[in-house]
Amino acid sequence: MRVLTFTAAGSHWALPVAQVQEVFEKARVERLAMVSPAVAGVLDLRGQPVAAIDLSAMAGHGGGGGPRNAVVARHGDGVVALLVDRIDTVLNADTSPRAAEETRAWVAANIAGTALIDVEGLLADPAVATEEDPA
Repeated sequence: MRVLTFTAAGSHWALPVAQVQEVFEKARVERLAMVSPAVAGVLDLRGQPVAAIDLSAMAGHGGGGGPRNAVVARHGDGVVALLVDRIDTVLNADTSPRAAEETRAWVAANIAGTALIDVEGLLADPAVATEEDPA
């Protein structure tokens, strides 16, 4: 397995390369009114709007001003842009298939101070969730 590592709000994160669609330096994000601070806005991905989640704001460090780096991550049938401070590197792990918990444990044990991002869990966080109650 290979993981992309990056930094946001002073924390180190990793995402399996298989979930990474693209990486942008100095991504331009169109701000949206009346959304959670964690939702930085929308990134234009070749004419398709992609929600941009600010990992620094999610960590309680406020949103970053100006262009930021973005990791466009696949989730389910869609994509989401994760705004980060710095793109670090791609690291190689062994190639045996691993369940999510085993992968998380491997990252924690082998990449000091780095946590594996759970994109689905991130999007379910109340600070990010934007769906209205259907009732």
